Amino acid sequence: MSAKIFDRECWRAAQDRRAKREVAVMRQLYAGPAPRKRLSLDEIMGPAFDPTGGAA
Repeated sequence: MSAKIFDRECWRAAQDRRAKREVAVMRQLYAGPAPRKRLSLDEIMGPAFDPTGGAA
């Protein structure tokens, strides 16, 4: 991406935006995968009951 730089303030603002963008990207990379927001029915109900006494 290229843009005209008009003065020092514009250059500094663009540099700050770029740095903040890079920090946000690095934070996402190190955060790992996002946790799921919904649980499955199996996770909510837990292990199934087995009347025969064996493992489910």
